[in-house]
Amino acid sequence: MRNERMRKAVGITVLATVAAAILSGCTADPAKVSGQPSRNQDGTREDFKNAMQDVDDTARIVYAAMVNDVAQVFSVQPDGERSIQLTMDAKYKCRPVWSLDHKQIAFFRYESDRPVGEFVDLMVMNANGSDVRVVKPRLKVDPRATRPSWNLDGKILYVQEKDFPSVLFGYALADGQQTDTVRLPKKTFLTQVNSLSPDSAWIAGSGKDPVSGLLHIGTVRRQDGKDTDLMKPFSKMPLHIGEVVWSYDSQYVAFEVDKFIIVMSSYYRAGFRAKPLMPMDMNAELSAPAFSPSGQYLACITQKTKEGVLGAGDQEVRSDIWVMSVDGKQPHQITDSGTCFDPHW
Repeated sequence: MRNERMRKAVGITVLATVAAAILSGCTADPAKVSGQPSRNQDGTREDFKNAMQDVDDTARIVYAAMVNDVAQVFSVQPDGERSIQLTMDAKYKCRPVWSLDHKQIAFFRYESDRPVGEFVDLMVMNANGSDVRVVKPRLKVDPRATRPSWNLDGKILYVQEKDFPSVLFGYALADGQQTDTVRLPKKTFLTQVNSLSPDSAWIAGSGKDPVSGLLHIGTVRRQDGKDTDLMKPFSKMPLHIGEVVWSYDSQYVAFEVDKFIIVMSSYYRAGFRAKPLMPMDMNAELSAPAFSPSGQYLACITQKTKEGVLGAGDQEVRSDIWVMSVDGKQPHQITDSGTCFDPHW
């Protein structure tokens, strides 16, 4: 058991050292350059400001957690106070996502705790959990690989469906009809899309690196098809990687790499320093990052594994939400149920 702990600690240390060394060539701090609305394709700068005008870092964090062996949607203040259960029915929920104005929440609903291979319902409800309704029933979606994406005015939800990996279908909240289609450009290494940026100008997804053949994640600009391989610094390492998540201004991204989170520019902006955020102890890992509205903070899941007294195979896994600055400082835990996942701020 002691050797296993030492191996974990060494593994984390080596990976963090490699990440820090590779990414240390840039200079700027994301906390100082994020938070400014970007130009976007489907709306103006003013539209973006209007959508976010009443939203700041006091906004509630929405997430999923287990209640009587069923995944339900909750919201909580960033300081951990006043957690509220928003859904009550017996079906499972995951991937809750705020609209830009934080007046609505989209999520997936499914029949069991293992949705792989099943159909899911695309759902929406008000911020207080009222008016829960189905936008589109029985979609073939893998919730592990994607979550709903809102358009700028909160009237369309985009989802990636299993049978069409390179496409996002946009469904109107009003009647569930397909009203838009977002496709990956032909000249990009990405082959599977997982999200649309909040300003609708960027697509995030995954594909094989043409040189190493390893699975990488990246972004592509819809206007000109210019893509960015976010895994370029790790091109020779087979690593576990998570999906891309966006800052609200669409200028920055975060994603998990093995046990830690990387924060960087969505297209290697000059002068931006990518930052690896580390777990708090050797038996933990960070996952599911979510930017605060200003881009100054992150919410994420810290998953801790405690080895049982019967051996390494006997383990207790607890996952809770932590909030920290975007450079990893001042981390604090805001939930303690041990069953939390999928935060979105």
